Amino acid sequence: MKDPSKHAKHVLILLAATAWAARDKICHPGQSGLFLPFFGDSEQELSTAAEWGRGFLYFRALYYLLGLLWFFLGVSIIADIFMAAIETITSKEKRVPGTDITYKVWNATVANLTLMALGSSAPEILLSVIEILSNDFFTGDLGPSTIVGSAAFNLFCIIAICVVSLPDGETRKIEEVTVYKVTGFFSVFAYIWLLIILMVSSPDIVEPWEAILTFLFFPLLTALAFAADKGWLDKCASKVAPESRVTAIGGLHFHSYDFRELMAKLRHPHTTHEERQEIIAKLSKTTKKAKPSRAVQRMNATRSAIGKKAIQQNAPDPAALEKYLAKISGGKKHGPRAFFSDAKGKINTKYALLESDGSVTLNVTRTPPTGTMKVKWSTRDGTAKGSDPGAAKKGDFEKSSGELVFTDGENFQSITVTVYDDVETEVDEVFYVDLISLECTTDGEMEETQLIDLKNEDNRTAEVTIIDDDEPGVIAFQAPKEGSPTRLPPVTASEKAGHAKIRVGRFNGANGEVHVDCKFIDGSAVNGKHYKASNHPITFHNTEVEKFLEVELLHTGLEDGVEFTVQLENVRSDHKERQPSLGHHTKQIVHVVADADEKKHMDDIHAYLQANDGSGFAVGSQGWAHQFQEALDPGDSMVLHIITLPWKLIFATVAPTSYAGGWLCFFQALIYIGVVTAFIGDLAALMGCCLGLKDVVTAITFVALGTSLPDAFASKAATINDDSADAAVGNVTGSNAVNVFLGLGLPWSIAAIYWGFGLYSDDHEEAWLKTYGGKYAVAGDGTIVGRGGTKYPPAVATATPAPTRMMDVRGKLGPDGGRNIGFGETEPIGFIVPAGSLGLSVAVFTICALTTIAVLYYRRVTIGAELGGPKASAKRHAALLVGLWFVYVVASILSTEGMI
Repeated sequence: MKDPSKHAKHVLILLAATAWAARDKICHPGQSGLFLPFFGDSEQELSTAAEWGRGFLYFRALYYLLGLLWFFLGVSIIADIFMAAIETITSKEKRVPGTDITYKVWNATVANLTLMALGSSAPEILLSVIEILSNDFFTGDLGPSTIVGSAAFNLFCIIAICVVSLPDGETRKIEEVTVYKVTGFFSVFAYIWLLIILMVSSPDIVEPWEAILTFLFFPLLTALAFAADKGWLDKCASKVAPESRVTAIGGLHFHSYDFRELMAKLRHPHTTHEERQEIIAKLSKTTKKAKPSRAVQRMNATRSAIGKKAIQQNAPDPAALEKYLAKISGGKKHGPRAFFSDAKGKINTKYALLESDGSVTLNVTRTPPTGTMKVKWSTRDGTAKGSDPGAAKKGDFEKSSGELVFTDGENFQSITVTVYDDVETEVDEVFYVDLISLECTTDGEMEETQLIDLKNEDNRTAEVTIIDDDEPGVIAFQAPKEGSPTRLPPVTASEKAGHAKIRVGRFNGANGEVHVDCKFIDGSAVNGKHYKASNHPITFHNTEVEKFLEVELLHTGLEDGVEFTVQLENVRSDHKERQPSLGHHTKQIVHVVADADEKKHMDDIHAYLQANDGSGFAVGSQGWAHQFQEALDPGDSMVLHIITLPWKLIFATVAPTSYAGGWLCFFQALIYIGVVTAFIGDLAALMGCCLGLKDVVTAITFVALGTSLPDAFASKAATINDDSADAAVGNVTGSNAVNVFLGLGLPWSIAAIYWGFGLYSDDHEEAWLKTYGGKYAVAGDGTIVGRGGTKYPPAVATATPAPTRMMDVRGKLGPDGGRNIGFGETEPIGFIVPAGSLGLSVAVFTICALTTIAVLYYRRVTIGAELGGPKASAKRHAALLVGLWFVYVVASILSTEGMI
């Protein structure tokens, strides 16, 4: 304390507070919350007037309860808007430049632990923050107890609901085990950490480093969960089959295997019109299976509680969808066409031959194999130059042209081009053969038809490479060319295909047998988790100029792309005089995606849905007019509509999610949640006070249940709709940890810094002394006596005290177990958080939480999954979990009342 003249005043404050053990009740005259009571002392005094008795106090409790329920509806509505903003933000995708591959900006695990957790737990977190700020940086019981109480309800009751939500025999298993281990550990450690800082490290006081470290556990949890999601923590992580996954596009989550089959058939060249109609009808039905994200599930839970219509997705009109699919494929139809192919009829536009071969044969395939078709073709110079037949000076090949005639039922024809050999050593050269036009016979008449290509626009041009056969050659991923890039573009491989196919070329020679080794370098893709490296060398036999390295891809249910690198090294030959060499391009990056082609088509369909009033799970709005129209919509219940109409109209003023990518809506909704939560805090405290309940009891019962019920319905929906238990269980474990690290770490850091670094005002200093001075009695001679009996002479309270700060709260314990807080300068020593009933509440919760995790593990071992299973077993375990919640509530209440 900087002004010694104030010491006498501090002693008077202590004398006046001798019998004062707690701050005045909020429902008593002269006291108030941040906003309530509305009528101030006139409202408070009515309940204490003799003519009214305690009856009016109970009437006040009833009206505060009704107000609390109404504000719970309000915070649910604004949380619904808040989650819409979060869904808009976290579903954003970006396109890889120069490709059709898109990727999510937000990793799903990071989104769940940051914005999603904040969205679902915003009321509890903000209640704790607001309580600290409104209490002049003193701790309160409502915020911390709500967080612990909410965690208890989440872990015990919500998981119990999830366990019994499935039909008899149906199960849901945690697939992302490593992520669950991280969030599960932190969900228990967070509360053990509270016990450490409140009862061991610095009993009854939260020091700045403890509070800041508590807050920093939040980014640590996020980083570790992200690492677990990427497989960096466990290279032996389980590999999830694609059938247990869904494909996410925008706000939609699709059964990927349904779409793969349908889209493949839809794009097949031999699919008839009738088959296309049938597939499109199935596609329309399949979109109805689209599964909502966690944000949408929670929003639907809230909407069902307030009578609003659930967020629905609209299946596209089959006729309109067919028209749109034709549009995104360039408006082309499957008509007669011709293309270069291999012997099996698959498109192939790359051919190679040795100079000594003398000629090259190119296959041409036509579809459909009906009627008569004539295809004109011609050669074209490249780096290899052609010469006319019979010319004196021979070029590299003979210029030629002609016409192929396909008879009815005939699929294949071939083109032969002559190549001239020479004795000069030279680099590889290329020339081209073009299919120019085709004619097909229909009803005996000839009609000109343009070549059609639905898969590869270059399939009517073949590239022929003439390879010098006098040298062993150069081995590389790409032929050496002037001005070629120093780094090759990645090879994109689909995880669904099961393998990556990488071309390795032999250039500028093909003489003899050549061997080359391949080295695999992990990137974001890990050998043994995402792919399986091959230890066998690649062997080019004599005259062979091309090999394909096939790398096995392991099914891990990718959502984001991963990469690894293949490097060529140690090239060798049995030829003693001429040895092969490595070319410039010896490194090839392989980018593994879920299915780029499929995802592009599904992106296009999603764009169609949004553009044609079939916007899937449309969680946002495009303008204020739409928001006010929705606010005035009565939905499924006129009664609930009338009750909640004021809230709907107020919150319709929030910015639409289409503005600023959802961020403007995010912050405005967060402010509204803060204001509504402040009213909830006042109402809960007033109701508890009128009923004679302490804030701790009110928090772990009424407030915790009111803020957690939407999560309960959302988790139940996730259990039923998802293919695994990750969303339902992970939501609980992740949110419980985040609640502590954010909901207590943030406000406690603010308060600990405020008191610990002497930033308090004189008024707050006096309030601190008055609040915690109630732990002391004053002897007749003026000596200050601590609870434990330790005496402090009056000299400490004179105008010239010793220049020492208050004795640390971790001082000696007196005979009655009380802590002696002595006075030097009678200054606040820090942010006081009496462990009291909170400590026991946390301890009981921790024991019950460990029991719950053990139950889930037991279910995984015995029935193979955490959720569902035989109905009798599910009911028994659910009853056990609910029983743990009752144990926690009863123990916390008894501790608060001093009975244990």
